[in-house]
Amino acid sequence: MVIPAIVLAVWLCNNFRVSREYYNPNGEDMNKAKLIADIATSAEMTKVAAGRALDRVLAHMSQAMERGERVTLSGFGSFHVVERAEQKGRNPQTGRALTIPSHNVVKFRPGKKLCNKVKN
Repeated sequence: MVIPAIVLAVWLCNNFRVSREYYNPNGEDMNKAKLIADIATSAEMTKVAAGRALDRVLAHMSQAMERGERVTLSGFGSFHVVERAEQKGRNPQTGRALTIPSHNVVKFRPGKKLCNKVKN
């Protein structure tokens, strides 16, 4: 399933946090509201329409990943679901050993264009 890069950018901004000093020294992060405003301005549409469009794209991406499909955004990167194996861990408060059950996680692999833009 191929989805526009703008949707991926929104999802990344909402779900991945990077140290402010490393990621954005001026302290202004992109959030969903700012992204919707940018989409509305660049596409000459209302913020409500841009918000609906963004929500639909994110919903389609989520549904595809729930079905186990890889979501690829050309030039931006791809998302896929991976099962994380059962692990042994410790409760930090008590120090007691516990088992962390296996579970699914979403992984992102950036595309070449995105990597090149971030490097420069």
